[in-house]
Amino acid sequence: MNRIWIGGAAVALLTASGACAQSAFDGTWKGDVGSAQIPTKPDTYLLSGGSYSCKTCTPPFTIKADGTDQSVTGHPYFDTEAAKVVDDRTVQFTDKKNGKVVTTSTVTVAPDGKTATFEFSDSSASTGAPITGKGTQTRVAAGPKGSHAISGSWRTTHFDSLSDNGLTISFKVNGNSVTMSTPTGQTY
Repeated sequence: MNRIWIGGAAVALLTASGACAQSAFDGTWKGDVGSAQIPTKPDTYLLSGGSYSCKTCTPPFTIKADGTDQSVTGHPYFDTEAAKVVDDRTVQFTDKKNGKVVTTSTVTVAPDGKTATFEFSDSSASTGAPITGKGTQTRVAAGPKGSHAISGSWRTTHFDSLSDNGLTISFKVNGNSVTMSTPTGQTY
């Protein structure tokens, strides 16, 4: 009888410790920007005649490119965008939600027109510090003759940098549930 009880207690202890063991997913993970698989679908823009259009945004939109806030609809993280032409190769963008700046970015096309660099700060989905980064795009198709250098189709080829808060994610498994959180305040 004691052997059965001891054997049963040992099984119970092993089962309990296995159930309380940490999942292989538990912990904080940091992505490697160098190994990121970047979407291959190009982004298409048109800056011409005082207007800027983002043809591949969801939903697409067209605004005045005069540096003032222009209303846009259908975007969950911003409700206005300002496009400011800095020079014949550079454009600055500012997105706002309810009057608060949530994203800023600058795109500069190389003198040969084949590549462009971008730099951004994005707090649109964040309660903490904004995610910042820099990267490079390659031209896939030119814009119409006479349009700004940013016009055409561009594919992001790599990120030169991305802040840690944009690369870090934590997971915790509890039974059949998984909790995810980021330094920017997103949780699921």
